[in-house]
Amino acid sequence: MSRIVGYRYEGTIVDLPRVEAILHRAQEAKIVTQYVAKQYGRRDEGVDCVWFNGPPGRDLRKVRDAVRALVQERRR
Repeated sequence: MSRIVGYRYEGTIVDLPRVEAILHRAQEAKIVTQYVAKQYGRRDEGVDCVWFNGPPGRDLRKVRDAVRALVQERRR
């Protein structure tokens, strides 16, 4: 069985189409195995969610950094 690493961010997605494009390309390249990027409610509520997973490594970390740059994380 292969290892899988997952990432989840909650907050406000600054550019949903760009996040979806990054994750879609990564899935096609088999860097990401599954993902969800959803905007819930109004943009100022900070309740959007992005999660994705895939095999650990440099390529997945690049995807993580690109997605994280487009999400303003909610303060807990």
